[in-house]
Amino acid sequence: QSGQPERQYGNALLSRFPVKYSKNHAYTRSSSLIEDPEPRGLLESIIDLDGTFLSFFNTHLSLEEEGQRENLKQLLEITDASLFPTIITGEFNLSPEHPQLKDFRKTYPDTFGSMGMGTAYTFPARYEDASSAVCTEPASRIDYIFTDQTTTIERTEVLDTPVADHLPIIADLLI
Repeated sequence: QSGQPERQYGNALLSRFPVKYSKNHAYTRSSSLIEDPEPRGLLESIIDLDGTFLSFFNTHLSLEEEGQRENLKQLLEITDASLFPTIITGEFNLSPEHPQLKDFRKTYPDTFGSMGMGTAYTFPARYEDASSAVCTEPASRIDYIFTDQTTTIERTEVLDTPVADHLPIIADLLI
């Protein structure tokens, strides 16, 4: 909007463990894609878990199908080069049943699906405006935590909080 500061976008990581390396990979756009108002990318971080290194990736994929396909291809090129146990998180804008996630899940299991929580809805967040009687309920799952095949998934949970437009998700993992 005119007179307002330009909005900033990106991915972030908060860690109680030392981050030894981080790099933001901007996804390249296909020339045929509809212009996306938000830049899309992948944050790559190497975290030192008391002597065990972990590759942690956080992403926000495109809203449209061709962009999602291109984003996933670029994501896999980067994550498949990891030398360490790998966790991939983010807003994928794809339902668990979407064909583009089928091959992806062969390499990187979906923590919620693995725990039998495939319908753990995260979007939109629960919201109630008493003055207008507008209410929203989570109706889709487009946010994920994926792991490599060596990681043990102990627990997953969707946090019911109104702090954002998506409900946060957590997983307890053994690396």
